[in-house]
Amino acid sequence: MANSDNVLRGGLTPKYIDMPELLNVLNFEEREVNILETKQINECEWVYASYAEEFVLSIIHLKQGMRYNSPAYRSIEILLCTNGKATISDLGKNDELAIDKGTSILIPASVKKYSLTGDVTLYKAAVPL
Repeated sequence: MANSDNVLRGGLTPKYIDMPELLNVLNFEEREVNILETKQINECEWVYASYAEEFVLSIIHLKQGMRYNSPAYRSIEILLCTNGKATISDLGKNDELAIDKGTSILIPASVKKYSLTGDVTLYKAAVPL
């Protein structure tokens, strides 16, 4: 979701839900679904084509023996592991962290370079440069 000052809650929270306004803005008519296509940018990463200027979404898929290296120029990123297990290594500090299915991790822009290894599928949300 892009930045917005307008919030209309639809549930899953104990906060106030304005049901009449929610029903007023929802459209229950059937329509064609536009599926976002991906573009492969390296051996293991595909970027989703999107019109959003605030973020970019990609999928990283590694098989055992493969390695993903972060781009030289990057910003803050969030990784969400949806399948398998991986090890993320901060190449500047020689730190490692194991991540597996259901785990998300925030990688600050201060991490200069990291790598991923394992048999894993991750979704990466980032702020484009």
